[in-house]
Amino acid sequence: TLDPASAAWTSYTPVLTASGSNPTVSSATGSYTTIGKIVFWKARLTISGSGSGYYFVSLPVTCNQDASVGYGVLTDSSALAATTIVPSIDTGDRVALYFTYTGNYSIVTHAQPYLIASGDSIFLQGHYQRT
Repeated sequence: TLDPASAAWTSYTPVLTASGSNPTVSSATGSYTTIGKIVFWKARLTISGSGSGYYFVSLPVTCNQDASVGYGVLTDSSALAATTIVPSIDTGDRVALYFTYTGNYSIVTHAQPYLIASGDSIFLQGHYQRT
């Protein structure tokens, strides 16, 4: 039996981009492991400047599917609040971030679900099939 918890993890640096101007980050760490064609991954980013537009986070290995690939949390450091987010494949090498608003999914931007500010953070983890 293959167990991702006992597999060797490889570090990668996740990159946060946006459809407008890219946000800046003060720290970005990530790791992943593969078992066969399945990639298990996690990423943590701390934002220092919000940028503008829809947010995307890079994946460590190219994905060959179009689906939600995990879950995450967007933390508002000033309000001590958190929002559950869903990373969903945007292209093979990045995910778009979604949150639920009044029962519908909306994409995370610099201004929603709340105004993103310095010190806010994103944590993501999940798995997907690589190419």
